[in-house]
Amino acid sequence: MGRWPTLPGEVHSPDAKDLGNGTLRLRAERVEDGNGRVYLIVVKATNTGGNTGVAVATVVAPKSSTATDMQLVNSMAASARAYAVANNGNAPAGYVVVGDGPVVGPKQ
Repeated sequence: MGRWPTLPGEVHSPDAKDLGNGTLRLRAERVEDGNGRVYLIVVKATNTGGNTGVAVATVVAPKSSTATDMQLVNSMAASARAYAVANNGNAPAGYVVVGDGPVVGPKQ
């Protein structure tokens, strides 16, 4: 089975890449004066009956392994996840859409 196509008009950065079912590649580099990276992974699905579902997860890449940096990015991740769960998978302000974006399933 090949990859599903990205919807027309969707623009995404290369910081995250869908490598296949259940596999993502995430960029770990951090800006020197930043706190680290927080990835908000949102999966939205719609079945043939029009029912939809949303799943939200986070991945963090802190600036360092100090307790302060770990606590900071984990707090940011928890806040972003809570916002997305409460808002149908939409990211809070300041988050940039990355990765392959919306896909359409195989034609039946």
